[in-house]
Amino acid sequence: MHKSATLKVVLGVIFGGAVVALLGWAFVEGRAELLKEGEMEAPIKAPPHLAHTPTGETVVILNAQAQHRIALTTKTLKQTTLQPSVVAYGVLEADPMLSFAVRAPIGGVLLAGDGDCQARWPDLGTKLSDGTVIGVLRPLLGPVERVDLASRMAEARARVAEHRALLEAAQSSLEHKKALNAKVQVLPQRTLEALAAEVKSEKAQVRAAEQTVRLIESALTTGETADVRPTRPDLQESISTAPVQVVHGGEVVELDARPGEVVSRGQAILRVARFDHLVARVELPAGESLADPIRGARIVVLGQENHPLVGETIGTAPRVRANTRGQAFLFRVDRGGLAIRPGAAVTAYLELPGAPRQGVVVPREAVIRSAGKAWVFVQTSQERFVQRRIVLDEPTPDGWFTQSVFSAGQRVVVTGAQMLLSEILKSQIRVGEEEERQ
Repeated sequence: MHKSATLKVVLGVIFGGAVVALLGWAFVEGRAELLKEGEMEAPIKAPPHLAHTPTGETVVILNAQAQHRIALTTKTLKQTTLQPSVVAYGVLEADPMLSFAVRAPIGGVLLAGDGDCQARWPDLGTKLSDGTVIGVLRPLLGPVERVDLASRMAEARARVAEHRALLEAAQSSLEHKKALNAKVQVLPQRTLEALAAEVKSEKAQVRAAEQTVRLIESALTTGETADVRPTRPDLQESISTAPVQVVHGGEVVELDARPGEVVSRGQAILRVARFDHLVARVELPAGESLADPIRGARIVVLGQENHPLVGETIGTAPRVRANTRGQAFLFRVDRGGLAIRPGAAVTAYLELPGAPRQGVVVPREAVIRSAGKAWVFVQTSQERFVQRRIVLDEPTPDGWFTQSVFSAGQRVVVTGAQMLLSEILKSQIRVGEEEERQ
């Protein structure tokens, strides 16, 4: 019994020691893990190639070898001038001088192509060339046209009767003289030939008059067009189909009628437009107005800020919109190769008379964007590049005009600026979890 008790005590001591050792190990490991997590969540210290100016601007230090590796290049800013301007906002519209309506030459039923039911009617966006015939109009006769045709019918029948009588008389005279001349040669051959020509002429007159009667009868019976072309020009418009032709080609932008519909004379069928030029309609904020004449404008299309367009002054808009009530101006704009359409929003910088402003134009390729802002790197020494913010509010064809922060003679990075920005962003990266867990 004594030996058994001693064994239990020894085992208890060993077990207790093992528990204490295990707890100690767990505490040490847990503390080491906490310290490691804290080190991971702490921002990486700025590497030796980053510095700051006294005003807080970030400086990237890059030696010549590193500059060569990223193909870094710079451009010197030059002094320039820009006319005073005010900002107006608006939209692009189709140039009325390049918009053409196709109207019905006569009233009637509209048919596609040459009247074939399988012909295709133009859709919105279809491009049509000059002189394209898109359909025909088959006239429908109203009460006035029917009365007019009834009157013409009476005249045509009278002409048929008249020419038939003349034909019978000419034929009778020719046959009598032929018979007389067969017994005794009393008439010269020339006289017989003249009588034969008269008979032939009267036959042609009878046929033409009868054809006119058939055409008028067909029109009065069906109210539509006969298949035979009328001989008389004065019936052409009243009876025959009329082509619907696009005189000036362009892109179909409006469809006012479809095949099968009845249209009146002069009614718009469709409208085509060309977009070689557009018109920018822009307005000043309500309550503002300009007394001085406008020299021109720089037109910037939303989404195409890197390609400002030149606006040719047309004049003041003839009316003011009720919802804005701002003074409005019109400018003719060449597309400049851009894929822009009517309805696009634009910002216009209206150039005013006066002394030009002094400043510099920062090239577009020098501007990079980060965190919703625009930045430029300025080279201040052989190996130092300062990150500097730029406000993009005055675009020009060559870049962005500015009168502050930047000055003539400074060198800005035009190739490799993104690599310089990445060096700054590396210093802001946290290796651990997101900062919001802290």
